[in-house]
Amino acid sequence: MYLLVGTAKGLFRFKKDQQGEWRALEPVLLGDPVYTSAYDPTTGTIFAGVNSEFYGPSIRRSRDGGERGIQVGADFNMTRKTRSV
Repeated sequence: MYLLVGTAKGLFRFKKDQQGEWRALEPVLLGDPVYTSAYDPTTGTIFAGVNSEFYGPSIRRSRDGGERGIQVGADFNMTRKTRSV
């Protein structure tokens, strides 16, 4: 289980260990404001909504819980629509 905290300085991740304690992991997207994030526990994928001064607004994705950094996702295959209210 992950806890994701998006800040003006990046995405900070915390993972719950087997003893139920939260431990901080290496932050990712340092220097980029992260406005929203989501974790899919069935696939280990993290999504982050970022507004980089250099790249502009984008959605970033990591398929391994952020262990190898979060990659810019330009190849999204949107097969279903979702709606938030």
